[in-house]
Amino acid sequence: MQNTTSKLDQGRMQKITDTLLAARKNNLKEVLEIAHRLENVCEKNGVLYINDSKSTNIHATFYSLECMTRRVVWVLSASDFEQDYDLLADLVNEKVTAVICLVSNEQKLSFDPAMFGKKLRVVSKLADAVTKASELANSGDAVLFSPAHPSELCYAGYKERGEHFRKLASNL
Repeated sequence: MQNTTSKLDQGRMQKITDTLLAARKNNLKEVLEIAHRLENVCEKNGVLYINDSKSTNIHATFYSLECMTRRVVWVLSASDFEQDYDLLADLVNEKVTAVICLVSNEQKLSFDPAMFGKKLRVVSKLADAVTKASELANSGDAVLFSPAHPSELCYAGYKERGEHFRKLASNL
């Protein structure tokens, strides 16, 4: 009789464990599918477009670049906000084939352009950045929109900026 109870208890415990694991997996999936945070937007001609507009500082962008498994054309934004771009130097050298920086007319670059060498292109509009990225990316690459700055100049917030990127990439 005790062996039967043990088997019933084991069955219940396994069912509880399976239920908890399934719930954890679903929650993790929801966490990883946050809009504007490493969000796969679309794939065009073998190039994956990734919306990471929620990346509003250098540390968030570091994480995003670190997660990339494809070669990257990186789109970032300039800002008067000073950050230590040296943190990204190794990742840029390892994973990034081109850097496209959005700089409005009233801004200056918040980093030394020599840091990115020949990889750097400067544009003034997100639409131009997406177009340039599509020209520079090859099949198998990713275009990563990870601005590393808040969106204070041209957008109400990272969500509006991310929606704009999403629309531009989808309409290529």
